[in-house]
Amino acid sequence: MPAPLPDHYATLGVDPGSSHEDIRAAYRRLMRQVHPDVTGGDATLTQRAHAVTLAWSALKDPVARADYDRRRSAARSPAARPDPASTSAPGSPDVPAWGPGGPRPVTVQQLREAARRQAAYSDLGRVHAAAFSAASRRLGIGLVLLGTLVLGLLIAL
Repeated sequence: MPAPLPDHYATLGVDPGSSHEDIRAAYRRLMRQVHPDVTGGDATLTQRAHAVTLAWSALKDPVARADYDRRRSAARSPAARPDPASTSAPGSPDVPAWGPGGPRPVTVQQLREAARRQAAYSDLGRVHAAAFSAASRRLGIGLVLLGTLVLGLLIAL
């Protein structure tokens, strides 16, 4: 028997229908309260911080959140779980795919929000990589010129 799924929504103190922004705000608020750097390494609060981080990692991405919601719904609802003796495929009449309280699909809006966040991070990453490369080139050229100057002075002596 698989281990029960932790209730990440309860861990963050949000409703399962909450928006991404509400979940992120709850995560940030909780981490400001229980982060080991803030609490001085209290073991109980460190475990709580770990649970909050796990909840955020499961709920921050719309695709991962939808997967978690499907698994959570299947674990909570006996009607949504297929009978182990049954050999029916999902989607057949005796195995419900969707329904009241059942798993919810990823919406187009959630996918667009995820793509927008990813694009913003990748643009920022590209800007930082270009700036780092330019700074590295300048530093490398400066070191070569300095080495050449020192070597020229040593030869002149």
